[in-house]
Amino acid sequence: MGRWEEHPKTMLRLLAIEQCLIKMGMIDEQVVQRLRAGPSEARPPLRLYVWEDVLCDYRAGVMFAFAESSDHARELIVKSKPQLEGHEDLARKPRVVDAPEGFAIYGSQ
Repeated sequence: MGRWEEHPKTMLRLLAIEQCLIKMGMIDEQVVQRLRAGPSEARPPLRLYVWEDVLCDYRAGVMFAFAESSDHARELIVKSKPQLEGHEDLARKPRVVDAPEGFAIYGSQ
């Protein structure tokens, strides 16, 4: 028995969250398939790429993507928000998160 079969309620919740993220364009379906398949030596590991203090209007915003590289992350961000194509903030170097870390950003204008 696999680890998720032992926790069916948790698995159902994760699947629901996954579908919401896909519909909202916040995660690419290919990334989901890679996560389900597990680690592979043929492809680079997925990392979280984070751009902080970006998309400033009244307050700073954040952009992030779970991707194989910073270029892949940029592609995923533009795919979810086409109006960001060529945006100067995407040219900045992102912070790469490859170890457990939590963060929160207040949202208001």
